[in-house]
This record gives sequence, structure tokens and C-alpha cells, in this order.
Amino acid sequence: EGKPLGLITGLTVTGIIKNQADLDDYKKRIGPYDYFPYLGIGDPMYQLKDEGGGYAYPDFNTIIGNAAPKYYGGINQQFSYKNFDLQFYFTFSHGGKLLWGDHISSVNFVGSSNASVIMLNRYHPGNTSGNQPRVVLNNDNGFYYKNQLDLFSSSYLKLRTITFNYRFNKTPWIEKAGFKNLSVFASATNVFTITKYPGNDPETSNDPYSVQGGYFDVSNYPTVRAFSAGVKASF
Repeated sequence: EGKPLGLITGLTVTGIIKNQADLDDYKKRIGPYDYFPYLGIGDPMYQLKDEGGGYAYPDFNTIIGNAAPKYYGGINQQFSYKNFDLQFYFTFSHGGKLLWGDHISSVNFVGSSNASVIMLNRYHPGNTSGNQPRVVLNNDNGFYYKNQLDLFSSSYLKLRTITFNYRFNKTPWIEKAGFKNLSVFASATNVFTITKYPGNDPETSNDPYSVQGGYFDVSNYPTVRAFSAGVKASF
């Protein structure tokens, strides 16, 4: 209540358990609550909410991001020089977040499924500075829940369309053929995207018609790049 649409809630990771002292202290704060029965070094530590009596429990409803961008829009521009026309259309979005399903499955590391290269920075004895949780094969330990490590910026700048057009002068053969105007064009759509989002496409969504629930990227197929060419004529 009183908050904007598109909020993403979950657990907030405060760090990775790096040693036995961290592990013992974290378990002590949780107390007798068996939230993470197989907790170990390399697992994430979550923000805790005081329960009283010196104990705390994980706060599963902290706001970890907002799917809705702070601003978005487009830029449409056309240039003409003699018989040449060039038109392009850019779209952009800034400030939104996406929950990346591939990251969740990579951390869970179930079966023989591919994992994202982001897990190369996982915690292990040879990489104690890693900012990703340890990998546990077929992870069903129950210590990993949706958190801000699964969120990534969905800001982007995309060249949506570009069109090049050439208009022929009215020569005798064009008039003889019955043309009032004749031109040729070539165009492309979804030419390139500038983004730091690690998934296939920062515009993807499991529910593109929902601001409230359309923040989950399940690795849908990205927007297709297409090219076309043709002739435009009027009689």
C-alpha cells in the first residue's frame, strides 16, 4: 500500500559466509529456527528481522527492486539529401530491473543443465572473494531463495528500425513506363541493443502485459533481427 506498481520482493543478501566464524554467528542469530538446515560456508547470508528474545528470522518481503523503468521513450529522426532518405528509430529504457531465471537455475545447479558464466565467480576455497554463492549439485538444501543477486538492470538503448531510401528522378523511361514516382529501399529492424543486461533481451518478460508480474525473464526467445528490401512505385 502506498508503493508503486512493479515492486519485486524477496530476500536481501547481506554477504557470503566466508569462514566458520561467519557461519557460527549467523546460525546464532537465527537461533532454533530451522530455515536453512544445511547451511555452510559459501552460502548467502540474508537480512534478518528481529523476532525478539535475541533471535531473528529471514525477511522474505524486503523490496529488492522495481521492474518499472524510471523513464522510457523513443527517438525518431529522418534525414534527406538530394534523392537519398535515411530514417531511424531508437527506443530506450532506464531504471528497471528484471529477475533473471537463468541465474536462479545456475545457482541451484540441478542436473546437467547449462549454467551461466556468472557462476565462474562463485565462492569456493580457491576464490574466497567470489560474490556468488557456492555451487551445490542438485541443490535442494533450501538455503537459496529469490534475492537481489538474481536482479539485473534492464536498461537499454535499441536501434529499433533503420530505413534507407533512394528516389529516382523523373526520367523519360520512368514516365514511359507509367510511373509517377519510383524508389527503392532497404530496412532493418532490431538492429542492435546496448545494455548491461546478461540475458537474451532486456525487453523480454513472462507477462509483457503486466507491470506487477511481468518482471521475470524465463529466457524467452529475444526479439528477431529482420532485413527487408523493396521497390515503391506510384502510377
